[in-house]
Amino acid sequence: MVGSDLTAWPGTLSLTERIREYAMEIGYSLVGFAPADDFEEFIAEALKRQADYDWWLDGPRKPLEQARPTNIMAQAKSLIVLAYNSAQVHFPKHLSSLMGRIYQARCYFAPPANINGARLGLLQAFLANEGIASENALWLPQRWAGLRAGLTSFGKNTFAYAPRLGSFIVLTTLVVDATLDPDEPSPVASTCPEDCRRCIDACPTGALAAPYQLVPRRCISFNNWMPQVQSIPEEIRPLLGSRIHGCDACQEACPKNAAVLKANDTRPRDSLLELLDEELTLEQILHMPDGYYESRIKPVMYNYIRNPQLFRRNAAVAMGNSGDPRYLPHLEQHANDTDPLVREHVAWAISRINGS
Repeated sequence: MVGSDLTAWPGTLSLTERIREYAMEIGYSLVGFAPADDFEEFIAEALKRQADYDWWLDGPRKPLEQARPTNIMAQAKSLIVLAYNSAQVHFPKHLSSLMGRIYQARCYFAPPANINGARLGLLQAFLANEGIASENALWLPQRWAGLRAGLTSFGKNTFAYAPRLGSFIVLTTLVVDATLDPDEPSPVASTCPEDCRRCIDACPTGALAAPYQLVPRRCISFNNWMPQVQSIPEEIRPLLGSRIHGCDACQEACPKNAAVLKANDTRPRDSLLELLDEELTLEQILHMPDGYYESRIKPVMYNYIRNPQLFRRNAAVAMGNSGDPRYLPHLEQHANDTDPLVREHVAWAISRINGS
């Protein structure tokens, strides 16, 4: 290496840099560090929106308490914020019409036996070996943590955005009892152009009432997977389309995601997704044969819905929205279903296909 300055190597990496490099080695795309200060701005904003978010703020997760890291770990000193690129594989077209891409990636709230859950376990074991205690802060305001650690900014659709990765990321924050070198916070809260409203205009239900402002009870995701919703409001049902678990409409419309979406066909195929693309059908979901939930639905849709009957409800609505008469025999088999929730949505779907 003629001309190289071999004396410029800085020597032993700091603890912070060793953590960063190990996290990247095991698959995280971005790693940032921040002080474990309270998220006062988030708390103030949440209290202003309490009428919209009462179901969340007053729920068992206690997000306002979790916005104070010392409530998660009494000795909290730093935050390690991790961004995982959820768009690393090809997302099949049919599957993407049924569910959000983040669920296909199996990296959101991943259980320990899942490869993505194991990744976090590896990092926590690495920290423990360095004498650092850590807590997975599931309900800490992740997007605000990403902003504080200099990794992300806010989109007008309320998603977190990272450079080159767009909004197809999963943020995970560890609260630790070690003082780590903090990164510079993101210089601006948002990089969205002032005059852009593509995500707002693309929302099928009008849930994006204004830039950075979501009305959750109108959101498709809220209506097809939140346990608070049993009977989907009739005005919302036609707007769900074929979606049975989540919605990507606002992310698909965003110019900052264009490159990520365009690259989909060049990404490696995921063997499980290719299998599910053929075998995860509305008919099978509605009929729910023995073992189907465990083998075909749960692997990609374990995140929110624990009751298989809600998937059957969603499949009935999707069939109705298709307007396709080929679904009528399947729906009619469940016109007298033993589950009243399924029966109600099946009747609506039959009426919708029949035009009555």
